[in-house]
Amino acid sequence: MPATALCASSGEQKSILQQQQQQQQQQQQKQQQQMQQNRSFYVTLAKEAATVRLQEGGRAAAAAAAAAAAAAAAAAGGAGSVEPITNTTSSDRVAASQQLQQQQQQQQRQLQQQQQQQQQQQH
Repeated sequence: MPATALCASSGEQKSILQQQQQQQQQQQQKQQQQMQQNRSFYVTLAKEAATVRLQEGGRAAAAAAAAAAAAAAAAAGGAGSVEPITNTTSSDRVAASQQLQQQQQQQQRQLQQQQQQQQQQQH
């Protein structure tokens, strides 16, 4: 069997690579949309928490709640599995941000693995 029969034609390889790249781009777009939705959710949550506290009459408490929710939103930056907590403590926020960092690192590793696989397929 000639060696060329084992190798796909360069045209086939290009189309396979293009398909993989398109899939990767679509996946990234989905992740970005999810992160955007989560961010707006946390911002809404912050506003609601502040409104509730204002209605209860405590302006200082409202400001603290808004700051806590804003910090949670910033830390979450789009983590789907971080539970929305209106009454957060600093330890809650630290735990949430650590959880987010782990998720982001995991996503990063997955992307790197995909890219390495693609590079191996190209060679």
